[in-house]
Amino acid sequence: VGTIRNCCFDTDHHDWLISDKVDIVPRLVLPLASGAGDSITEEEMDSLPVDLQYLDEDKKVESDVDIRIMLLESLTQLCATKSGREQLRDKNIYVILRELHKTEKDRACLLAVENLVDILIKREDEINVENYKHLDVPEDLHEKFQKMDEIYLK
Repeated sequence: VGTIRNCCFDTDHHDWLISDKVDIVPRLVLPLASGAGDSITEEEMDSLPVDLQYLDEDKKVESDVDIRIMLLESLTQLCATKSGREQLRDKNIYVILRELHKTEKDRACLLAVENLVDILIKREDEINVENYKHLDVPEDLHEKFQKMDEIYLK
């Protein structure tokens, strides 16, 4: 998972990773999904990639929190580009993240879920950036965001 996550840092390859040739998104999301998605509607289920639909009831979320976090970080990296964000929205992975958020106990993993959801629920006209990695974040804001995360994790 760490190797795949590292590949997701390179935005030049996002379109290829998300394309049908590699189709990385369902493979990153599947370990985060549970077969007990009782609150997923039929419409939501049908909007998911086929590999994420109608999972066996005994399908469990990955038990290793570090792997869950790396999977979420990989998905977040894919959201750096507008095309990546649009693809993840089109695949409606928000539904899986919503269900994961309901059961997740680890604060660091919850923060990773919430950070990813924050990106996905925004409209592109609100983001108005082709690539997040091209943004210059002032140092004082960077420190402020880090402190906010530290407070959340306590």
